[in-house]
Parts: sequence; C-alpha cells; structure tokens
Amino acid sequence: MKQYVEIKNASIHNLKGIDVKIPKNKLTVITGVSGSGKSSLAFDTLYEEGHRRYLMFSGTQFMVESESSFDKITGLSPTVAVEQRIIRQSNPRSTVGTRTKLTAVLATLFAVYGNLNPDYNNGRPLEASMFQRNSARGMCVKCLGKGTSNHVCEEKILSDFSMKLKDILNGQVDGGAYQRFLRKFERKTSISCEKTLEELSEDELLIFKYGNADTEGFITWIGNEWSWSQGKKTGVQN
Repeated sequence: MKQYVEIKNASIHNLKGIDVKIPKNKLTVITGVSGSGKSSLAFDTLYEEGHRRYLMFSGTQFMVESESSFDKITGLSPTVAVEQRIIRQSNPRSTVGTRTKLTAVLATLFAVYGNLNPDYNNGRPLEASMFQRNSARGMCVKCLGKGTSNHVCEEKILSDFSMKLKDILNGQVDGGAYQRFLRKFERKTSISCEKTLEELSEDELLIFKYGNADTEGFITWIGNEWSWSQGKKTGVQN
C-alpha cells in the first residue's frame, strides 16, 4: 500500500499546476490565505476523484462524467467530505462519525456490551440512545448534559450579616439587574432592602433567600442570572 496520496499537476480554479504528496494515516491540515485554493485541492480535486473512483469500482450505474483537473493521482482511497458550509452538505453539525453512521454503530455496541456505573445504576438497562449526543436519555441529571454544574455558595455571598440587602453584591455584578430584583422583591414582600441581614426575622430571611409563592428569592435569582464565568466573584461555584 502506498504511504502517500500523490497529486500531479492539479489545475482547477486557483490551483495552477500544483504537485502535492500527502501522507496517509495522518491528520493533514491545508492552510493558506483566502483564495489560495485550499477547498479546490481538498474538495474539488481529492474528494471528487475519490468519490468518482468509488462509484466506478462499486458498479454504480449513475455516473457523472467530468474532465479531470489533474494529470495523475496515486494512492487515493474512497473519500468522505465533512465540512461546515451548507453548499456542500445539508447539516453543518455533521462529523465523520455521523456522516458514516459510525456513531450509531458505536452506540449500539456500548449498549450491548457496556456496564453501568454502580453509582448511577437505577435498574434501567443500557440503550443505544444513552450514547447519542442528541438524545436526552443518557444526559446527566446533575449537569443536564452541559458537562459542568453550578451551585450558589450561600456562606460566601451572605457572610456579612451587618450588610444591608441593597449592598450585598457590592458592585460584583451588574448593579442594574440586582436593583431590578430588589425593587420587585420589596414590592412583593414589603421587606425593606435598607434592612441588614441581621435585622431580618427568621421568616423574612428565609423569604429573602428562597422566595415564596409570590416572588423569587435571592439565591434562586442569582443562580439563574449569572453564569459560572460571571459568578466567580459572587459565590457561584462549579
């Protein structure tokens, strides 16, 4: 088997008599300025010729005849094109695995021969859908498939009980969003945000933290409002 795909005198679009040797079984990246012929080499030359040869030797009746844009290509195998542009394929999220259906085969393989983690064994057998990225069946219930989960550290945010409710975040986040929360909280509960945490009754403190049927509490609000990257300073932890 040849160790290289060798192209002689590729001449199409912006390619003008290019000779290239590409090593096989390695990842090769084609780079260059816009208009230098990267796509012409990868798709209009390599992919199209590999696709044409595959159809020809597989006995497919439907063939598209076209004039060669090169003198010779050796060492070329059947080709699969995966890219982001809509003009070449319908789904911009496609990968080699989804394009070739390999991910579906692997999901079935894992479902048949895989073993459940004892910490997450709920008695439900493994299914192929649990290993497919677009299925919620295998999604972690803690992080909801995001890979990370966040929680609010109350002790860090509400450490100073002498601080007034209006000053708790103290410029660590967007003041406008917090002020809107406070105005709504005061309107719904009649609890003054001029009070300090230590001045709140036990019931008022619980309402401020967790809310009630009429309003959202501070802990819930900040957990929903701020992402992990914004919440590093405010006690939202991974």
